[in-house]
Amino acid sequence: MRSDFSDFCDEALGNDDEDGSAGCLVCFVFVATLFVSGCFSIVEARYWIFGRTVAAVVTRVQSPKPTDESDGQFEIRYSFVDSSSNASREEGDAVPASWGAPPIEVPVRYIPGRAGSSRIVGNESYVAVWIFAIAALCTLAGLGYAYLQAKRALAPHRPRGVLPRRRRGRRWIAG
Repeated sequence: MRSDFSDFCDEALGNDDEDGSAGCLVCFVFVATLFVSGCFSIVEARYWIFGRTVAAVVTRVQSPKPTDESDGQFEIRYSFVDSSSNASREEGDAVPASWGAPPIEVPVRYIPGRAGSSRIVGNESYVAVWIFAIAALCTLAGLGYAYLQAKRALAPHRPRGVLPRRRRGRRWIAG
């Protein structure tokens, strides 16, 4: 039993065989990857654009609990003064145990005026940014390929050696 959506996907992708929903699934996964990685990339971009770095005082450290797969994480609570409101903020972050025990003061990157948006400097991940960049480039390449294919498909309908006619119409701007 096939749905109208899978028929639409098969027609859009040019699949005439019965098992054509794989192409639609690939397109859906690609769009979902682009969307999710884009959301994570926006968070990283906010730290790059609006973030400020300040020295924070460590108020509490919870020792890591090692597991079979990792050495655990230090749960660190710290406090710092927000530059937008001059109010003290106390927040937390988790860093790998391989970083070692934290010092009394740690550098923290935060977004002014937004509670809960801080992290210890160096505790960021660029994986989502790279995935988004690669997916965006693939999207541009796919659109370029589709443009070239459409241009080739429409080329036989234009006589060779005849340039497109220039139209002389009304001038919309008086001058």
